[in-house]
Amino acid sequence: MMIANRIAPVVSAVVALQCLVAPPAIAFHEDPLPDPPPPFVICENQRYALCAAARCFVYNGVAYCQCHVERGNSISLQLDFLTPTGAKNVCDVNKQGVGNGFMVSTFSLPPAVLKGGPAAVYTCPGTANQGSGDVAPVAYGQCDGGLCFTSTIDRKIPGLSGNPPTDIAC
Repeated sequence: MMIANRIAPVVSAVVALQCLVAPPAIAFHEDPLPDPPPPFVICENQRYALCAAARCFVYNGVAYCQCHVERGNSISLQLDFLTPTGAKNVCDVNKQGVGNGFMVSTFSLPPAVLKGGPAAVYTCPGTANQGSGDVAPVAYGQCDGGLCFTSTIDRKIPGLSGNPPTDIAC
């Protein structure tokens, strides 16, 4: 027992010394971590569907919206996906639609929502679900990244008024 009492302080001192001088088990990299990519991408000079301030019809739980066909710059979430040639985003999908009968809904500020205009950007749920998680008393949709088929341009779609030549159903 006496030997144990004499050895314990020595062992404690050795362990403490090893903790102070031992190299760290985790290597620290001196370079800072790269900044994460932005969540949004700008699609430049493309034809796209603008669904902000659109009229929508809900059928079987899916919103079909009467959107405007626009051309120019718009913004969207990245909506990345992998292909055999690498990562692609929503702008790449929209480019593929030019000759393939579709376009993607992205966002730009619609003229109707400018000051004095007759519309708002989105129709949001009513007060029944503000912060409480209750179900909204109205149907509403978010169309960013939605696919729109060009065969609906200038066609009558159930639940929507006849589409003028500048509108598309998404």
